[in-house]
Amino acid sequence: IKFESIWSSYEKGQHEDCLEEYVGEEYFDCRYFAKDLKATAGSTTTSRVKPSTVDPTSDFAELTRSLAILHCRRLLLTILAASRSSNLLNDVPTELVGTFLKLVASYTSPASTVSDLFKAVGTMSPRLEVSLVQCIDDQIRMASRRKYAKIHWDCGVEAIVTSQLSTLHCSDGGMVPSVWHDSHVLAHPNVGLAEYLTTLLASKQPAPLVQAWSYALRSPSMTLKEKAFRILSGLVPHVPESALACIPTTRLHAMTVARLTKEAIHFPIASKYLQSLMELTSTLVVQSTCTTCILSTDHNNQRRIAHAIKTQHELDQLPYNVVQVGNTSTSCPPLVVPVLTREDDDDDDEMSSEDQNAAMSSSAAPMTAAAESRSPATGPPISASFLTPAQHQIIVAAQHGFKVLDDETPHGFDLGVLSDEASQYWSGQLSQHELLPLTTVPPVEKEEDEEIAAPPPLTIGCKVIRGPNWKWRDQDGGQGSIGVVEGISPWSGIEGEGMSVRWPNDALYTYRWGADGQYDLTHVQVDSDNHIVASFPTPQAPQPSTDRVHLGVIFRLHRTDNAAAAAAAGISGVVEYPDMNAVIAVAGQYVDESIQLVELGMIQGDVDMGWHAKYGCDRWVPGTLYELTQDGIHLHGQYSHSLWQPEAKTWVPIQGRVQAQSQHLFALDKQATFAASLSVSDDGLAVTCTSGEARNLSLGTVGFSSGIHYWEVRVDHAEFGSVFLGVCEKHVKGQPSLNLGRWQGWGFVNFRATYHNSTERIYGVAFDGLKSDRHVKTLYPCIGLRKAGDQVTLNGKWVSHPGLSSTLLYQDHVELQSVLHAWAGADDVLPLAFMQASYAFYCRWRTNRYRRVSIRAKGMTIDVDTSVERCVQAEGLWMRQKKRLCWVRVYRNRLWYRVETQGNEGGDEGRGYAWYWDPIELPELVLIQRSGIDIGQSDTTTIPPPSPESIPTRSRLLGFDEFLQLAQGTYAKDIPLVDHINALCATVGVDVVNLPFEAVAEELQPRVAVLMMLNQKVLRSLPLVRFHDRSVLRHLTFTSTKLSFWDATLKATATPTPLPSDEYEDPREIRILRINRIQAQPSKLALCFRRAYTGKGHGGQKRAFKVKFLGEGVNDYGGPYRAVFEQIVDELQMDQVELTKGEQGLLPLLVPCPNRRSGSGTNQDKFVLNPSCGTISAAVGPIALELHRFLGKLVGTAVRHGLQMGLDLPSVVWRPLVGLPLNRHHVEDIDVVAFNTLTKLETMPLSRDAVEYCKQFTFTTHLSDGT
Repeated sequence: IKFESIWSSYEKGQHEDCLEEYVGEEYFDCRYFAKDLKATAGSTTTSRVKPSTVDPTSDFAELTRSLAILHCRRLLLTILAASRSSNLLNDVPTELVGTFLKLVASYTSPASTVSDLFKAVGTMSPRLEVSLVQCIDDQIRMASRRKYAKIHWDCGVEAIVTSQLSTLHCSDGGMVPSVWHDSHVLAHPNVGLAEYLTTLLASKQPAPLVQAWSYALRSPSMTLKEKAFRILSGLVPHVPESALACIPTTRLHAMTVARLTKEAIHFPIASKYLQSLMELTSTLVVQSTCTTCILSTDHNNQRRIAHAIKTQHELDQLPYNVVQVGNTSTSCPPLVVPVLTREDDDDDDEMSSEDQNAAMSSSAAPMTAAAESRSPATGPPISASFLTPAQHQIIVAAQHGFKVLDDETPHGFDLGVLSDEASQYWSGQLSQHELLPLTTVPPVEKEEDEEIAAPPPLTIGCKVIRGPNWKWRDQDGGQGSIGVVEGISPWSGIEGEGMSVRWPNDALYTYRWGADGQYDLTHVQVDSDNHIVASFPTPQAPQPSTDRVHLGVIFRLHRTDNAAAAAAAGISGVVEYPDMNAVIAVAGQYVDESIQLVELGMIQGDVDMGWHAKYGCDRWVPGTLYELTQDGIHLHGQYSHSLWQPEAKTWVPIQGRVQAQSQHLFALDKQATFAASLSVSDDGLAVTCTSGEARNLSLGTVGFSSGIHYWEVRVDHAEFGSVFLGVCEKHVKGQPSLNLGRWQGWGFVNFRATYHNSTERIYGVAFDGLKSDRHVKTLYPCIGLRKAGDQVTLNGKWVSHPGLSSTLLYQDHVELQSVLHAWAGADDVLPLAFMQASYAFYCRWRTNRYRRVSIRAKGMTIDVDTSVERCVQAEGLWMRQKKRLCWVRVYRNRLWYRVETQGNEGGDEGRGYAWYWDPIELPELVLIQRSGIDIGQSDTTTIPPPSPESIPTRSRLLGFDEFLQLAQGTYAKDIPLVDHINALCATVGVDVVNLPFEAVAEELQPRVAVLMMLNQKVLRSLPLVRFHDRSVLRHLTFTSTKLSFWDATLKATATPTPLPSDEYEDPREIRILRINRIQAQPSKLALCFRRAYTGKGHGGQKRAFKVKFLGEGVNDYGGPYRAVFEQIVDELQMDQVELTKGEQGLLPLLVPCPNRRSGSGTNQDKFVLNPSCGTISAAVGPIALELHRFLGKLVGTAVRHGLQMGLDLPSVVWRPLVGLPLNRHHVEDIDVVAFNTLTKLETMPLSRDAVEYCKQFTFTTHLSDGT
């Protein structure tokens, strides 16, 4: 590698590569709700900006001259556009074409200024095409430089872009130009012009355009890269694969996964930047001939490993500048650091502040310590005879730092949906001797059951002296003074962490007793003469064991057919280490209740940091072998791996124990419990407060960093406000371990309060701050107790979903795009893997056994088994009562029920959500009906035989080849089929996923199964899809799929409303809107229209405010709230009143369409937006714009709250809102006269009469911006 040649030929700004940078992210953080950018946005200047001192006379002369030049250019543009006999623009010199176009084009809408010109140039000459491509290339190269990173190229306001560009002159110490000159226009790029010219040349010069726009990928600007992603997505399908070498495909894939991880916390909301990036990477995969190479990590691993070893060898051969860092001893050679230097660059190419900080922090690290604990290059050899060759290959790749995809854990039949096909869940702990190999005799250790007697609690009346953290001089009267505890007081707002002590000098002070781990007192025992006879140690938070390493662990395992031995069953899955935030793929075999597993490769986590406690080095090492035994709900055994000995520089074997169970989501960890006042039961299911007034914690054995996890506890005994239930981090930044002597994290206290950072809020809302896009948090379940005698027990009801990793979501989205690409193709041959998945769904759907339901854990759905046989196996019941329907299904060998009632008013709890019974609860239930047949209370075991007419007639099961033939179809035939299924679902009253198999005609069932499988993928990827008018998804997506995404979006974007202290009162955020309908005097107040609060007794009506009609004596329980929206519509569409000339209607926002005014044509009841609203006077323009925004907010509020607004708006209003194009037939719907006139003009032959006829159609109108 010739670095000298690179640096010698380095041109400033040309080699800068900022693909992974995100400058201008504030333009994409607002998700679906765009920010209101003002004309002064980006024009804020620094202290270097010089004030403008322009002479008004010369300024006027310069302005007049510029205006004259603009008129001349406009005249030249008109001549060129009108010249149809010869292409005058083809004769312009190549270097002047771009200059002329930049001078006449705008930044935000260049098509409005130069489109007529290119309409006249019907056929471009090759010379003109080359000139335009060069113009595009120049603009993109210039815009990709760092100085333009903060320019908002997507803004639709010209003044904002020019204002941001004008501030760039300040970087040279100049001042903001008062007049925008030609020199300023030519000195800066015009991305809008480049984008418009690309649309003209896309079909003629796709390969050069790909090369030009690929330079935008180097820019740190997110707005420019978003444009490049979108444009390249349209160009890539039209170029050969060899022309895509300029696109960094591999880096784009990694960047997509990283961005998806960053935005996954906002799902189902995604930025258009992520949507465009996903579209580009998916298009690259679909068009590539090596799709399987991109999607599979274990494909040709040997080649990748060999390349990694070769690269490492080349780096080792590079010349180094030797720099000795730190002090070195004679026994340790000096640390040698390779340094590569280069000359300073121009300010234009400076590193960002984040890059500089990262470089400074890395160079300032203590290198000597890193050298002493340097990890080995590779791990020890691994031997496991039961692994397949492919699994051995994964281990070899893992030894060189490669990760694997998250395809080792089936979450269920469908991704994101729990079902009995999911992996078996086990949670527990690993225990091993710390850095103690098997060759060394372990020290004698104390039995785990042996407990050390705890010191007596410090209570009122106890005697104390100065403690280990005393810093209060002689407040006690001097050394050796004995005081008496007179009260237990708070310290820094935390109860129980302060002790009020009376000293012999009659002084009374409060001291720390556990606050921040500090103890100012020592508890002593005195005799009758007040002499100290015993002193007790201060309570200490439990420290990590010095002789053992305890790690929480989660196993998710499932059976496979990949066993190497014929007599064994294959088993695979993942093992999670919450303490390291790591997920490891495992595989093995299952023989006679014995499980053998080997850790293969890392799916999630850091390979090179944080593993010293387990492996003796910072690296994770593949090959840990587990020998486990399954005993009912328990999983126990041993594991072994190699331990690195840095002194001997060799690997030695070591063993540890595994204890796990599957009945509970987690158990309480004795190692992470404040042992001074909390006691955990032997089975880890209950915690009891034994003494004290402090707020102490007990943590769970495992934590979670992703997914949805729900568990229930039973409060056996508690006083008011003495129990805290929540989650917290185990490792807090800046602290060696968590202080268990105080409540931490996020949670709820048992007096209707939320708790976080020592702050309580009565009846608070759910915590949204737990989501973090900067650092992945591992949160552990925690239980806090305060009063002696308090006890909390895990009741065993839980449900857990690990979540879908970003890699898995990305792979699923790419597969969807591949399917859609094939669906829209001419041959309509769908991928074989997709058809195999569709056939599996067809076989499962045909059984009519499964039903998908939402459960009590918010955002989680499961597939339950509805068969009677399965219910009986699980000691099941089937209940049906009048006025209430309770059905019973099976999942995870538990009986799940759902009561079809209205549920609790004021919340979503109980509204059709499913949950399950424990076995101990079943004897309390009585069987009423099974399979539609009434059963007496005495007979609860016999299953009544079904009647012949109740048995549905099923068609025979198709084979896969026959299924492929019958499932063939075309996109044109699928559109009416989707409409038919939508109508069928509306008739049956179910979602498409729960549509009965027999409800669909036999000949349509295979193709419907394919469409249903497609919609399951669409539902997961819908937030990542950028829709356009040519998207096939518009017609292939079922209505229930769209509504599921729509409802999820509304819930994700709703503003939470804190509940009041009294549940029958309204929150203070719900304001009262007082309206006097008699005198027509409404009130003004600031409202949050994205709020959706449901109060008690309001019939489930969501609201953002309350309404009070003055003088009418009406209470708003839903009716007045709906009446306000109805009255708004009536006032908007009241066109019988003429306020001023030209303003017909009570409010000027809507005007009747021409067909309504003339009384001709169709749609005579429709209204359109008034384009002249606010244009009569410039002063009322901003007010009219605010009125339109207010109308949009009202429409959005009505949608969120389920209100119907009778706005009679035609398709010309609704279609642009959903991204659909308009044509002349939509004009006919509102103005039949204009449509007939245009048709006549097109068909009229050219004559003198035609010219005279056309003169009457010259008109002038005002747009909404006043122009």
